[in-house]
Amino acid sequence: MKKVLILLLAIVILSVFVLAHDQIFLKTTVVADEAKEDPDFYISLGDFFIEDGHTEKAIGAYKQALKLDPKNENVLNNLAVILHRQEDFVSAINYLRTLVELHPEKATYNYDLAINIATNYWYTSEGSLNEAIAYFEEAEFLEPGYKQAVQNVDVLKEVLISS
Repeated sequence: MKKVLILLLAIVILSVFVLAHDQIFLKTTVVADEAKEDPDFYISLGDFFIEDGHTEKAIGAYKQALKLDPKNENVLNNLAVILHRQEDFVSAINYLRTLVELHPEKATYNYDLAINIATNYWYTSEGSLNEAIAYFEEAEFLEPGYKQAVQNVDVLKEVLISS
């Protein structure tokens, strides 16, 4: 009789453990499914990958965040910075154009767009130095004295004159 009681107690304890385990698994699955619809999840994942040196995985995570929140300023900027560092200026330009459209009042996005347009032109002869000049001038207009916008305009105008 004592063995039967111990066996029944063991079955009850095991059943409680299995039920608890199933509940934890179910809650984890629900949280994971909800995270797939949350851009902040992918932003955090992208940030983690960047800190861990996995740039391509970070780009993938940030792009997934953009699918859920296409106007996310930080994600657009992070992608532009990463792609600039990878010398993928055309892609960086695309993200920066979106930022300038969304936030035309921010000198930094106009300036960064100008830098990428000019750098892309330097390496590929594609694009327009006049367009880069216009964005440098806009950055200077929005925030007088911004970085070296005026000096960059002068240099690019000299390049245009000498070409």
